[in-house]
Amino acid sequence: MPLHRGGATLLAVSSLRHRSLPWITALVCVGALACVGHDSAARVTHGFVSYYAAARALVAGHFGVWVYDDALFGTYVRQITGSPVREVFAPNTPAMALFALPVAWLNPQAARQVWLALSLVALIGSVAWLATYSLDHRGPWVSLWVAIALVNPAVLENLRTAQAYLLIFGALTLAVWALIDGREALTGAALGVVFPMKPTFGPLLLVLLWQRRMRVILIAGMAAVVVILATIPLVSSETWFEWPRAVATFTARPSTSVTAYQTTTGFIRHLCVADAQLNPTAPANCSPIAPILPWLLIAVATLVTFWASQATPAPL
Repeated sequence: MPLHRGGATLLAVSSLRHRSLPWITALVCVGALACVGHDSAARVTHGFVSYYAAARALVAGHFGVWVYDDALFGTYVRQITGSPVREVFAPNTPAMALFALPVAWLNPQAARQVWLALSLVALIGSVAWLATYSLDHRGPWVSLWVAIALVNPAVLENLRTAQAYLLIFGALTLAVWALIDGREALTGAALGVVFPMKPTFGPLLLVLLWQRRMRVILIAGMAAVVVILATIPLVSSETWFEWPRAVATFTARPSTSVTAYQTTTGFIRHLCVADAQLNPTAPANCSPIAPILPWLLIAVATLVTFWASQATPAPL
């Protein structure tokens, strides 16, 4: 065999190995995810029941300010699930009740199973596209990123409690794909529809504004306004006005300092804010700055992203 043909064969084999290793990793991870999802499908836990109960209240026509009263909402959750599970609706926006609307007509266990199946599809599909894109653009350590994306503790916890973040991850991946593919209208629509439900990715919109992607911002803003206006007849404007107060009250609770709240705010409160019952051994006495630090970190991260995006290809 000529030398150049042998070299080409070795290069092809090396390329095949390079591309197949992430998918071997993914298959192992998906097996683990399937086991976790199967075990989770038979449970009634906090997390999903919050969205499900809110959607049921919306369908029944009595969604309102009362959903931010922990005692009233907790009683309602126990009534419709027939379980002792405790859950609150804060700090979700009123629009979050729409998220579980497609499964609200099912009983709690069937609704949870469908929700988990959709979550797995969103997760695996998103990771598959991101990994393929990385391989096509010679991204390093793709197998490692695939493993981290699929079986890190946050993903497993989302499956255990059937929360909404994997579906939101799918929506954000769709927006990123559309942005890279030049489909700005689809990008704006995807971001705008999800934003009223989970506004925590607002800094991404700021980055797009910084990049002068005005069409994306305009469409996202219009879509968000349409979603909010469409919810008002269902949830009432009073509930929207109550939401900021409910968020402020929720984040100030001593319970948010326990490690179960896997958020920046919860982590900082765990470090800074002592509580005799829930956080008796806070490492530092820095409670005055605890409310400020999360916003400061968000601002710094966003500014660094602004700076980095000036000399970085848009897809990255």
